[in-house]
Amino acid sequence: MRSRSMLMLAVLAFPVLADEPPQKGFQTDPRRDADLSGKLLKYDAAKGTVLIGSGGEGQKETTLLLDKAIQVLLDSKPGKLSDIPEGTSVRLFLNNDRSTAVFIQANGPTQRRVVTEVDATKRTLNFKREGGSGAIAVASDAVITIDGRDAKLEDLKPGTPAILWMTMDQKTVRFISVPKKRIVGGGENPRKEGDRKDGEKKEGDKK
Repeated sequence: MRSRSMLMLAVLAFPVLADEPPQKGFQTDPRRDADLSGKLLKYDAAKGTVLIGSGGEGQKETTLLLDKAIQVLLDSKPGKLSDIPEGTSVRLFLNNDRSTAVFIQANGPTQRRVVTEVDATKRTLNFKREGGSGAIAVASDAVITIDGRDAKLEDLKPGTPAILWMTMDQKTVRFISVPKKRIVGGGENPRKEGDRKDGEKKEGDKK
């Protein structure tokens, strides 16, 4: 019983990586922050090195050795370094002297979109984007949360703003999160952001 309690405390001591969505199965390295984040510029299998660019404009280039037992996560699943396209954003965890990568994590981009249509049977959703709208497939094992609670694809309603985690090829959504509405005001009658105050008229209401 004591060992189980100690294990629970150890798990609670490490927060989930901020830019990695909740996942099932294979778990990420539990440390708080990656030692280095940037774009994979080059992977040299023969030399056992990677070249990472970080820092945006005037980016800094860093060459790192690869640990022989390096762990690689691609879209939250075990993968190979050779499967990461050049230019992909990656997160790296390094050894003590920061010369060698021991863990590399690569994910697709995160997008904030307004859902316009959901087809739970075909497992697709449509969303608004600049210049029009788009449609995308939703993974069969996609994790979906609404207000912090587990949900199903059919629970998403048109007009809902959501955060979408894409696969690296940007063809599939693997995680959808509808965040809680922020509470504004206080006192006895707090309200959710976007709700009207008593007697408040909205643009377009009939006078």
